[in-house]
Amino acid sequence: MAADMTKIGFGAGRIYVGATLPGVSAAPVFTAGVPAGGIDIGATKSLQITIKNDVYEIMVEQAHAPILVASTKVAAMIEIEAVEIDLDRFAQYLASATHIVAPNMVQGGTLVPVVTFSVVAVQQRLDDPTKLRHVMLYKAYCPDGIPLPFSREKESSYKVKFSALADCTRAVTDQIYQIGTEELFG
Repeated sequence: MAADMTKIGFGAGRIYVGATLPGVSAAPVFTAGVPAGGIDIGATKSLQITIKNDVYEIMVEQAHAPILVASTKVAAMIEIEAVEIDLDRFAQYLASATHIVAPNMVQGGTLVPVVTFSVVAVQQRLDDPTKLRHVMLYKAYCPDGIPLPFSREKESSYKVKFSALADCTRAVTDQIYQIGTEELFG
């Protein structure tokens, strides 16, 4: 079976929202593995990054194969399986949610603008513990909400999808995502 090069598996790590965006062609600033300005929303059991580039093939009658290919759309998405979450952090995912401290609950139900935020997934590398891997969506939203399963037999986990939007304030070649490796301890 051929490898699907549009999907990158990342493994366990931590996920952050609202991190400070780096400059063009620069990595986020990390302190002890935490991106600057990021809100830690929990641990992940697994993480998958999907990057899709839709292309249009240009054909001519004189050739049996396309003569040119043009990119028409680029999409990036992070799908996580979270194993740790608290209600204050949970409210960060949802556009219409509010965390109420007493009693401890999340409530929602009004139509509000969709909240967008940067998302950074961080994982310490297994082959070199002095480095970490990261993936960042510059401007993301949570399109599907979050299912909240409860089980007595096994650990509860939460599957969450973040979809990227283009951040048109950034350079044309650096508007959607970045994936990189950073020194964890300097």
